[in-house]
Amino acid sequence: HELNALGALHVTAAAGEAGISRLVMGSTTLVYGARGDNPNFLSEEHPLRPDPQDRFVRDFVEAESFARAHQKRHPESKVTVLRFAPLTAPDVRDYRQRLFESPYNMTLMGYDPLLQAMSPDDAVEAIRLVLDRHETRGVFNIAPDGVLPLSAFHLLYATLAVPLPHPLAYAAQEAAWLAGVGLMPGVHSDYFRYLCVADNQKAKRVLGFEPNLSTLEAVLATVRVRRGKGRLVSFDELEEVAHRAVYRFSKGLQKEAAARKLQAAQKNDTGSRRAAQ
Repeated sequence: HELNALGALHVTAAAGEAGISRLVMGSTTLVYGARGDNPNFLSEEHPLRPDPQDRFVRDFVEAESFARAHQKRHPESKVTVLRFAPLTAPDVRDYRQRLFESPYNMTLMGYDPLLQAMSPDDAVEAIRLVLDRHETRGVFNIAPDGVLPLSAFHLLYATLAVPLPHPLAYAAQEAAWLAGVGLMPGVHSDYFRYLCVADNQKAKRVLGFEPNLSTLEAVLATVRVRRGKGRLVSFDELEEVAHRAVYRFSKGLQKEAAARKLQAAQKNDTGSRRAAQ
């Protein structure tokens, strides 16, 4: 809280006093909150609905409120907030990475949400793009292309998923956290239960952001380094199979979209004919 929330307050106050014309703040896509009614991809206009008990994420929401207040007090300043998807790389050591690298992982029975994982190099490139565009202001989701289900993360990391009933899973995670042996508080388990996937179309359109690595590619690059030794699986073959699966899936989506477009066109044509008659 001292770093993320109060630190943001002090920085924005100092920026206003010094007359700083540009302010770029890093945030996280977790501020949208993991909810059962979230759409597949969350745009920047979606309300921020993290769990009130999740103090870590609430600190980022509070920091963003300080950035908005600074923009209102100093309209001549250009404030940009970048909401980064969770990062994944061989040298990343956050709680998600430690969870996936654990021998086992407690999961919520009956749930397999889609997750995003972004390369830190893509995050740095997004910052560079913002700094090069001096007139840029507003909020941008900085996220990779593509998603993977939680079960795919467990499979690639060779992590044993231990499904537990919901009340027991939350209580076990919280107890482990309070005992100092857990990797995250129980309330944070929502992000491994419900959707919280960000849309990157605005960043592509306005900033020209194009992620070099998709979620799958970022995870494969990480797993190859972190978990590749001593595995019976050939990661070259695994990567080839994974890319073929993604290609077939994308082609299937394109066919479905084309079929829906054709169906809509036929429906409009039929309606036009009836109106003419």
